[in-house]
Amino acid sequence: MRYDKMLQDKHILITAGASQIGKACALLFASHGGIVAIADKDKGAGKDLLHQLKEYHEDSRFYHTDLGCSDSVKDTCDRYLSDFGAPDVWLNCEGLCHPAFIDEQEEAPLREMINLNTLSTFRIMKYLAGPMKEKQGGAIIQMISDYAVTGANGVAAYGATMGGLFAMTNSFAMDYAPYGIRVNSILLGISLSAMGDIIAAETEDEEAEEFWVRTQMIPRRGKVEEVADTALFLASDMGSLITAEGFFVNGGQNSIAHNQHYRWNWGAKA
Repeated sequence: MRYDKMLQDKHILITAGASQIGKACALLFASHGGIVAIADKDKGAGKDLLHQLKEYHEDSRFYHTDLGCSDSVKDTCDRYLSDFGAPDVWLNCEGLCHPAFIDEQEEAPLREMINLNTLSTFRIMKYLAGPMKEKQGGAIIQMISDYAVTGANGVAAYGATMGGLFAMTNSFAMDYAPYGIRVNSILLGISLSAMGDIIAAETEDEEAEEFWVRTQMIPRRGKVEEVADTALFLASDMGSLITAEGFFVNGGQNSIAHNQHYRWNWGAKA
């Protein structure tokens, strides 16, 4: 394997791929020789990214897609399969968060999160699984909030949708391992998830930076490029023996709540 071209001539589909983590992954994958197609609801961002991707490979595609709509998902999957056949890599970056305590959580936003965070993945997998089985191989990567495993205050409903996605992803791995399909998750910390975007948008920069110091052992907000590096590892042959795993990319967020002395030391150094 060439380490400068880890995805040479691989066909890649990235859903919710026009911005943020999806965009970072698309550009990194393309730089490593992948033929990248992105599906996203944001037509302007999708077209802008497509121009950049075509600098790497003329066959790159953008599919205008509403991942919350069954018909739109089916149309995109049909078009992708017609253009390229079964993907070598499918990376899903869809995620929506409506934070609220349960006594304040309305049902409509919960249904929207279920639709986008959980059902959209089911719909896509339903259309891609058969062709990938016939191809006898491929890598699937789901971007999931680490709240799927840890939970957190104020996001019970969101965490539940992510927990369902995490369990479903692990079941996909078990179902399709006999066909050479690897399925893994990247579990994002708050600084990289939809909640991180909310915090960054609703607080002053200094307050947001102080929050990352308090909640992560690596005391800064994560970068989308750091997530893309992990995704590249899982998508490439470097991850050939890895399936049904969840990789925490969260700056040590899991451990800091159980190590108050470490947190205080960070505060003292800051």
